[in-house]
Amino acid sequence: SPTLDLSDSIRQLNRRLDFALRWRFLPDARDCEAIARYLARKVKSPALKVLATRARTTVRLLEVSRHV
Repeated sequence: SPTLDLSDSIRQLNRRLDFALRWRFLPDARDCEAIARYLARKVKSPALKVLATRARTTVRLLEVSRHV
């Protein structure tokens, strides 16, 4: 059975958030937020909690920037 490499997953999600923020791609940011929140609930890791917070902030920023 495959195992989840947590550090690699965090790195990939951060990279996707960077992309979403740079190109204002809200759907991808929302996907990242959902994944980060799920992982933060399942795995009690400070790094995942930070990632989930960053993802939520990115989504909010992109939502607000659509109306400006």
